[in-house]
Amino acid sequence: MSIPLLVYVLTAVAGLGVVWTAFSGRSRGGVSAAGPRRLHLIAGLLALIGWIAFLVTDSETFAQRELVGVVALFFWWLTVGAGLLLLVQYLPSSGGRHAVHRQGGRFGSRLGGWLVHLTMLVCAGVFTYAYMFSQV
Repeated sequence: MSIPLLVYVLTAVAGLGVVWTAFSGRSRGGVSAAGPRRLHLIAGLLALIGWIAFLVTDSETFAQRELVGVVALFFWWLTVGAGLLLLVQYLPSSGGRHAVHRQGGRFGSRLGGWLVHLTMLVCAGVFTYAYMFSQV
């Protein structure tokens, strides 16, 4: 599979990941994750819009194409960071006075969260590689 085709496919996958996280369930164990979830959604949408603009234009028709690509990559990595913050809620709490014991939770939701956010990490890495080596 060629790198440009892989980038286009992963762009769609990353877009689905942003939307999935925005509409997925609430945080577990009473821990509020509204801030990281909102950051994930806003940064993800800005990254998706900027990255698609970068992919569909060329340098001759859009002079700031490279700047848009760098800004979009920044927002992809910000989205990854916010997504990893969202994953912290699935880690088991250690002892201590303020530890909250979480009962159960849906295994599919936890597994889906890990898969989506680790895939987002891979997507951001592939996007950065493709940008750095002028593959797109």
